[in-house]
Amino acid sequence: MRTTFFPPMKYLLALLVGALFLTGCKSTYDITLSNGRQFTGVSKPVLSKKTGKYHFKTIDGREGAVYPDNVRVIEPHREPYEFRPSAPKK
Repeated sequence: MRTTFFPPMKYLLALLVGALFLTGCKSTYDITLSNGRQFTGVSKPVLSKKTGKYHFKTIDGREGAVYPDNVRVIEPHREPYEFRPSAPKK
């Protein structure tokens, strides 16, 4: 009688592929507007048919929305982003 603790190889392969897929889904995006202003979003901007705007979540947790006519480019953020809260205004 053969008893092994390890699951069959096909299950391990499926688990590995699933883990790689999930790690690739969470990335930040840079949204650059035609006036030069730039936003960094933690979710991929989605164009809403209802409002006609790109909706996304910003790094500080707020919901953002911009019209497609104002967007110059949307691209994945290249560097790791470190959130630093701004100093309070005096």
